Amino acid sequence: MRKRNLIFFAGALAIAALAAFVTRSSWTGDGASAQGPQRARVISVELAKAEITDKITSRLRASVWMVAAGFLGLIAALLVVEAAVFALASLGLELHWACLLVAAVLAAAGAAAFYHGRSVAETELLPTRSVRQITQDIKTAKEQLT
Repeated sequence: MRKRNLIFFAGALAIAALAAFVTRSSWTGDGASAQGPQRARVISVELAKAEITDKITSRLRASVWMVAAGFLGLIAALLVVEAAVFALASLGLELHWACLLVAAVLAAAGAAAFYHGRSVAETELLPTRSVRQITQDIKTAKEQLT
């Protein structure tokens, strides 16, 4: 999952760099005529940076909440395990079987929580709006050359 996100992030940066290179090499003339396209390129790159930063911040925030939930869940699980084991033992089940039964139930609950947390964090890190805008900028620059 992280490897795929890093690949998308690297691809977005490569697209931004390519767009900057293509548009920079295609502009000729004095500084006054190049000011407009250069400003548009800078705004596109800044938009890409802002979008990537926003998505990374969102993913980091979700990760912190998942870690906090896991820690609190661990403490609660330890207390519930102790209570459940003693409750089953007081009903006549042997202590080792009570421990195994409670451990199996907690393992299933933990797996469900993990898969839910992973599904919540399934957002793309690729700045799709910025990539679309940079692609349009490249297309416009190519049309101006012809």
